[in-house]
Amino acid sequence: MGKWRGGRYLGLVLFGFLATGCGSARDSCESLCHWLDRCAGDDVSVSCSDSQIDACVDNYHDLDGDCQDAYDDFAECLDDTNKCEDAASECTDEAKTVQTECAGQL
Repeated sequence: MGKWRGGRYLGLVLFGFLATGCGSARDSCESLCHWLDRCAGDDVSVSCSDSQIDACVDNYHDLDGDCQDAYDDFAECLDDTNKCEDAASECTDEAKTVQTECAGQL
């Protein structure tokens, strides 16, 4: 999977997560939303409103602890990645952990 397609895939995974849940802190939800807004491209429309972030934080409580930890790590990785195209390669392990730990919860 190329970098562009990989970045797009990460964006779609995050978009789905924002609709259903988020990491253990508001900061994780904000990091995910702002990354999506900046990097997901025209295919995904994101509004990082307070209500969307609040819904993300509220839905977090439905996820188990391993899934929460995985999203926190993923959000931190995205936050530490300056270039959108680098996230596909730099955050691959974290994205795979989210897929594994959150299977059936999203």
